[in-house]
Amino acid sequence: MKSSSPPSWESFKFDFSGAEIDPRALCTDPQDVAAICADSSIQGKWIDLGSGFGHTVLTYAQLFPGRLALGLELDSSRVNASRNSALSHHLTNAEFLTHNLLTDPLPVGENYFLYFPQGHVLDRILSELARVRAFNLIVIESNGDLFPRLDREEWLTIEREIPLSGKRHSPCARIYRPNEKARELAGLHRYSFQEKYFLIADGESSWLGNSFGLYASGDQYTLAQPPRTVREDQVVKIMTRDELDLKTGFLIALREYENVTVSVWERIYQGPLRKILMTPTFSVEFPGGERVEWKDIDWIKQDNILCYESSRDFFFLPRVP
Repeated sequence: MKSSSPPSWESFKFDFSGAEIDPRALCTDPQDVAAICADSSIQGKWIDLGSGFGHTVLTYAQLFPGRLALGLELDSSRVNASRNSALSHHLTNAEFLTHNLLTDPLPVGENYFLYFPQGHVLDRILSELARVRAFNLIVIESNGDLFPRLDREEWLTIEREIPLSGKRHSPCARIYRPNEKARELAGLHRYSFQEKYFLIADGESSWLGNSFGLYASGDQYTLAQPPRTVREDQVVKIMTRDELDLKTGFLIALREYENVTVSVWERIYQGPLRKILMTPTFSVEFPGGERVEWKDIDWIKQDNILCYESSRDFFFLPRVP
């Protein structure tokens, strides 16, 4: 049964103790949520992927007392604030879970809501949704590149657009549904939430880039490690950690640290490692462009911790930062 009057934001009184941000900075206006929910295709369970302070879940639960609404959120302070509001309004059909969208499996539901996903989080969500046979994907554009990104997913079809009144996002919401096409991932997106390593051809040299955290920028991809932009046709091989030898895996791990010191013939290089070059010689590159060959390195330290010493073939990695 549907509630007779749509709720307003002010009707939900939150306990913001421990909350680090005003929820209005994260929310879609409840009147817009109500407009979306009025569409006849919205039936069954509502799942907000990144629910913030729970406004879409609370609105849906109040509008439809006979339906379940679930919010998935990583930040525990937001989850607690959402649960307190649900309790104070006796919304027993509203649930909130602490959930990592990068690692935890998605629960099954009829409606999934997206407002502000980015990069590898979005890629992982789409990978999970591709396993679900039928659902509505309700999307509001907030940063200018979400709709174009989803339009590259040929297995999703835009069913309709719903006008919105909120001023912080797109003038309409879109409802996508899976079609009969199998998902053929656009480019390298499939690896953006996996620990893979790309061998990148770059002129006369080749170097290793991490797949985790990459995101698309037009027809190119920006890597998180090292922070470089590459084209898909530059990727000549994709490897797992098990395929890397000891020294390569060591440098890949050491690249996560900011304060690295390398000694070469008593000359000191400092800073984070950037490129790990495989050809023409096995080398490392610093942000300023200085390159040192592995065979010339005497020792490597992270802060004051000795991580490598060539004279005794010693390797040690501090705790991952």
